[in-house]
Amino acid sequence: MNFREMTITIFPMEIEDAQETSALIARVLLETAGTRQPKKAFQELVDYLTWSASTQQEIINFFSRNPVRFVARKGERVVGVVYGSKEGVLGLFVDQKYSGYGIGIQLLHRFEQRAKEERRKGVHLWAFPSVVTFYTQQGYKKTTGIRKVEGLWMQPMIKMI
Repeated sequence: MNFREMTITIFPMEIEDAQETSALIARVLLETAGTRQPKKAFQELVDYLTWSASTQQEIINFFSRNPVRFVARKGERVVGVVYGSKEGVLGLFVDQKYSGYGIGIQLLHRFEQRAKEERRKGVHLWAFPSVVTFYTQQGYKKTTGIRKVEGLWMQPMIKMI
């Protein structure tokens, strides 16, 4: 697939996107991050994001608590998402079929643009160790060493904007 043939559009994420978005995040986590994380904590995260009658409202509440949300769409399909609060990014995920086409960069830049509009001086995030290089290439810097957050290994980072 050629990037020029691909039309990707970034939209604010609506709560109606929660089911498709949570499925994307769970799928990407299983495909990319699981082998480097403690199994129990990682499985709890994937289970939390798996849409079902018992988790549906909790997932909607999760996205509602994180008011800065954007999705990347190819046609009607969600192929990427970035979400967080005014303080920073809590998650950035791109469907692995579309990895390497700059979708994650577009989503991250849109999040940063929003932070600039709100007169923020920087954007904070906690990255899985497997994606620290990606964020470093986007201008983020490590703030401390890797930490365990809710049982998962994370690298705190910041970018001054």
